[in-house]
Amino acid sequence: MRPPTHRRFGLFTARKLLATTLIVVAVAGVIFPTSATGAWFTDAKSVPGNSLTSATLDAPPNFRNTWSSSSGNTLSWDSATSQAWATANNVTSGITYRVTRHVGSYPAKDLYTGSDTSFTDPNPRGRNLRYSQVSAGQKHTLAIDENGYIWAWGYNGKGAFGDGTTTSTDTPQKTVLPTGRTAIQIATGNMWSAALLDDGTVWTWGYNVGNLGIGNTDNQVLPQLVEFPNGVRITSLGQILGDSQTMFVIDQNGAVWDWGMNDRGQLGDGSTNNTTRPHVIPDLRVRYLSSMGAHVIAEGTDGSVWSWGDGSDGQVGDHRYQQRLTPYRVAMPSAAGRVEQVSSGGTYSVVLDSNGAIWMWGSIKVGASSQLDPTAISTPRLPSGVQAAQVATGPDMPTANPSYFIPSVLIGLSNGAMLQYDIDDDNGVLRYNLVLDGHFITELSVGGAERVARTTDQSTSGLNFWTISSSGKQSDAGVVWSPVICPYMTRKASDGSCVWDGQLSYSVDYQYGPWRSDCSGLVL
Repeated sequence: MRPPTHRRFGLFTARKLLATTLIVVAVAGVIFPTSATGAWFTDAKSVPGNSLTSATLDAPPNFRNTWSSSSGNTLSWDSATSQAWATANNVTSGITYRVTRHVGSYPAKDLYTGSDTSFTDPNPRGRNLRYSQVSAGQKHTLAIDENGYIWAWGYNGKGAFGDGTTTSTDTPQKTVLPTGRTAIQIATGNMWSAALLDDGTVWTWGYNVGNLGIGNTDNQVLPQLVEFPNGVRITSLGQILGDSQTMFVIDQNGAVWDWGMNDRGQLGDGSTNNTTRPHVIPDLRVRYLSSMGAHVIAEGTDGSVWSWGDGSDGQVGDHRYQQRLTPYRVAMPSAAGRVEQVSSGGTYSVVLDSNGAIWMWGSIKVGASSQLDPTAISTPRLPSGVQAAQVATGPDMPTANPSYFIPSVLIGLSNGAMLQYDIDDDNGVLRYNLVLDGHFITELSVGGAERVARTTDQSTSGLNFWTISSSGKQSDAGVVWSPVICPYMTRKASDGSCVWDGQLSYSVDYQYGPWRSDCSGLVL
C-alpha cells in the first residue's frame, strides 16, 4: 500500500485531509490543550520486533506551561510511553522529544532534544528579547540577541550596521548575516563592525581604511568574509575600543592575527606599515586582547601581560614615552594576583587580578604626569565578600578644566553593582561613583561618551545606556533603559518590556527511530 501523503501547515505536519491542530488557551499561567491526532508511523514502515505497522500519536498528554520570573517558561508533558499505541507495541524507551520555539514568521529555533519530558526556556516571560553580548563603538552599538542575530543602532553613515544601508537610527536594525549563520561574538570600532560566526568565520563591515581585512579600503554596507590561510581557525575576537582602526583576532593556538592601521606600531610586527590582509604576530600566544586607538594590551596564555603600540603616555609599561613596535612583557608587581582581565584605555592600561585589585599605568591621574609602573588603584570599602569582577575602559573624557581629563574606567562588582571612576570637582579629585546599583550587571562596554551595561533585570531587555556630559559628570538624563529602542521584530509592551512582535508558540516533536510526529504545538 502506498504511504499516505504529508503536507505542512504552518508549524505542524499532518496527513493529507487530516490537519493537526492544537489550540491552547493560557489562563492564569495554566495551559489547557484539546485532543488532536496526526500520522506518525505509516503502513509502509515498521520496527522489527515491535510490529509497528501503523499508529497515530495523540497530542502530548497533559501538556503544561508555567512561567517564573526567575527562570522563564517551563514546558512539561507526560511520557509518550504511557499512550495506548506505545503500550500495544511494547515501546518502553527510545523516544526522544524536540522542543522548538516559533515567533511569528521568523525562523524557528530548536531549544531541546532529548528524553526528558520537561524543558525550561529561560527566555523571560517567554517573550522578552534578551541580549547575550553587547559592544559599544565610537558612534554605534552592536548587540547579539539570544537567537544569535546581530542588532545595530546609532551612527550608520559608513555602513557600520551591516544592513545594506547608510541610514542612522536609534532603533536597532538587524545585520544581514550569511544564510543560516548566527553570531557568537562581536566587536565595534570607529564606524565599523566585526563578528565571529558559529561556523568559525570572521566577517567585517563599515568604514574601511584596511581594518576590514578584505584586501582593499572600500567601505562596506554588508558583512564581508575575512580570509585566513588553510588550517587557521579563529576562536575569538580582540576587544576593539574607541577610535581604533586596527583589528585583532585569536586563533585556535592562541596566535594573534591583525590588520589595518599601523601608524604607531599597533600591528606588533616591528614596522609601521599598514596592511589590508590578516598577518600573524610572531612568537606570541594570548588568551585575551584589548585595543584602543593605537595601544594594545594582551593577556598571555601563561597569565603574563603584553603591551605594544602607542607608548607616548607610558601606557606600554616599558618605562618609556615612545611607541613599541613589537609586544613587550610588562613586569607586574609581586603583590599582584593572577591576571583575570586586561583592558586598553588608549593612553593608559588596566589589569584586573584574581584578588579584585585594579592595576593601572600610563595617564591615570587627573592633571598629573603619567605613571610608568603598574599601580594599584584604591577602591571604596566594599561589603564583605564583594570585589571587582570586571573592568571596562574607554577614551579619556574631558572636564570643564582643560588641564584635566577622566580615565574612563568602569568596574563591575561581584554583587552586580558598578563603580565609575570619575572626578569630584574641577580640582581633579578622584573618586568612585556607585551607579546602576540594584541591577545585576553581567557585561560592560565603553565606546565614546556612551557606556553600555548588560544586566539580568527581568523587566527590560537587559541593556542599560548612559552618557558622560562635557563637564565629565554623568548626564542629567541619567539611565535610559533599552525598551525605549526595541528591535524591529519586537514591540514595546505596556509594562515597558520588549515583546515579540508576533505570536509566540512552542512545538513538541516526538520521535521514535526514523519517524517523527510533527503534530503538536503550544500557543502562548
